[in-house]
Amino acid sequence: LLGYNTDFSLGHSKAGQELSVNSNLLSTLLIECLMRQQKDYLEAEPQEYSRFLTDGSFLPQRAVIAIPNNFTASKIQQLKDCFFNVKNQSVRELRFIYEAEAILVNYINTKNSNTGKMESSTGENVFIYDMGGATINATAFVITETKKDNSNNITDIVIKTVGKIGYCVGGDDIDYAIIQQIYAISAIKKLYQKTEDLKHHMATHKQLLIKLARELKLAIIAKNNGQKGGILETNESFYTHVMSYAKDMGWPQENVEFSNEDYKIWMNADTLCTKSEKLQSVVYSKIKDSVQELFASMDRTYKNLPVEVIFGGRSTLFPRVRE
Repeated sequence: LLGYNTDFSLGHSKAGQELSVNSNLLSTLLIECLMRQQKDYLEAEPQEYSRFLTDGSFLPQRAVIAIPNNFTASKIQQLKDCFFNVKNQSVRELRFIYEAEAILVNYINTKNSNTGKMESSTGENVFIYDMGGATINATAFVITETKKDNSNNITDIVIKTVGKIGYCVGGDDIDYAIIQQIYAISAIKKLYQKTEDLKHHMATHKQLLIKLARELKLAIIAKNNGQKGGILETNESFYTHVMSYAKDMGWPQENVEFSNEDYKIWMNADTLCTKSEKLQSVVYSKIKDSVQELFASMDRTYKNLPVEVIFGGRSTLFPRVRE
């Protein structure tokens, strides 16, 4: 939302007046809702979370917000303004940390609590690849142990960022590629012989298409993980689910068949990922580009250290992304 001067329609009032909200106000409302949810959750179990409460109330004085690699200074300032525009909040100190740095802190804390030492005395490379709904954030760190106080069990660790990139590609692009593959189904493809007809249909039914694409995306992930009985289990189950949208999409509801050739593309994740030109060009090629750019930007001094790769973001669960 931040960085765009966009108004979002909320419909009309009873008097017929159009209601809208801009991106900054919507961001403020989202932050307010998240803070309220956290407050309600902690205060519902006062004995369990007493360390976070003051006289039974959650009144935090400090907050930390994790941001993606490609967040600009102006977006950070906008986010700060949105945060402090939240009514009746108690925070007086706000700090920012890059998402990859937050993941790294958790990784180091978890590793030290489990083993008490690094992979090697000279350190290790940690690659964090985070692919969410709209962005890829790839970051390379080198962490080295510099001193250990055995008497107090204290370890001093030096963290060096040796590569960092941000790409505007994510789960939304996977959704787009799946939508394009839906239109490639023979029975649907023949309905839109003209490019302008296809574009008009996509624009008119955008939200329904996104909903269907995300359902199919989850089904693809589930099937790739060996789960049985989902949308993609058989040609019939696939046909039934897609055609449940037929009425709202304006598609024919009778005498429509999905060929076995169409289903073969969807029944296997590897086949879909190979056959879908949009997945190849819009998603996988950019994933490869991001990794290559990250490696190109790295300090090669540490290339011989052990390597740990950490994936973050739900989009990395999609087939072939991690590979």
